[in-house]
Amino acid sequence: EARASYAAGRLGEARRLTEAVLARAPANAGAQLLLGLVEIAEGEARAGLERIEAAARHAPVPAPLCLHLGELRFAGRDFARSVAWLERALAQDPGLAPAWCRMGNALRMLGRSAEAEQAFRRGIAIAPSLEDA
Repeated sequence: EARASYAAGRLGEARRLTEAVLARAPANAGAQLLLGLVEIAEGEARAGLERIEAAARHAPVPAPLCLHLGELRFAGRDFARSVAWLERALAQDPGLAPAWCRMGNALRMLGRSAEAEQAFRRGIAIAPSLEDA
């Protein structure tokens, strides 16, 4: 029910339901992941990221969410953690072209130019339209 509320954009309801689950089972990794997403959607990006990263130690995180977390870490200029999330995304879905391109950007920011170039090439090989982006 909390997931449905989140998907429908009813963030307050999703938060209330998720917090109720966590009151009964604080270690519930799925609920922690969902509450982290709610926090991010409500503008509490730092708290949400920290909660999701803690929960991810105990639960699988799907590739699209890993990509999103990598993008959020990149936006926050935490390039090393961005790379870590993007690597997780690509381990699950090597065909995720945007993850390769974001990885190239993050690696470039870390001064790892040769690896960045390889990541860009992989992304463009998957989705040639990214070359113009």
